[in-house]
Amino acid sequence: MNRPTADRLADEAAQCLAEWKADASWQDLCDRALTHLTRWPTLLGTPVICCLDLDRDGGPLLEQAARALAVKAAGHILAGPDLPAMLPVAVPVEDAVVAFTAQVDLLRGVTDRAGVRLVQHTPANVLPYRAGCLTHDAYAAAWGEPPARYWLDHDTVAARQEHLLDLYTSTGLKPGSHTIAFETGR
Repeated sequence: MNRPTADRLADEAAQCLAEWKADASWQDLCDRALTHLTRWPTLLGTPVICCLDLDRDGGPLLEQAARALAVKAAGHILAGPDLPAMLPVAVPVEDAVVAFTAQVDLLRGVTDRAGVRLVQHTPANVLPYRAGCLTHDAYAAAWGEPPARYWLDHDTVAARQEHLLDLYTSTGLKPGSHTIAFETGR
């Protein structure tokens, strides 16, 4: 762990998030991101959370996503466009990040008014989130230990995704396709 880097990221991330939350459009952004998260869940992202209930988990999960975005924004501020792309985020939190980024106009307005540039893209290979990685250390320095319910380590996520895939396959579903034949009118 590079403690000075994590501490600098933490300070910058906390400042970014505080500025975003002070924006008049922040609550509207969160409301719309929550709608997105509940309407369009993925098969292998948020469902890896044990006993997921988006009525209960949606708000806290979006808070985690906002913090993840703030850490990535801090990475861009401190190191340019390369560091944020290398900061791993736990899979269910990343799903919630997508719910924020789907609100592109609102999010851009909030971040532009704060003078912060977000760098967010899907990496070619999923970066494994684990305790002790730079994202974890920066988060912990800014807000305390990340909630384990949402910040699941890579190995736990992989095992749960495999279990979900087995369940989905048994019903004829798999990511990207299915074998379900719908009757006309249904």
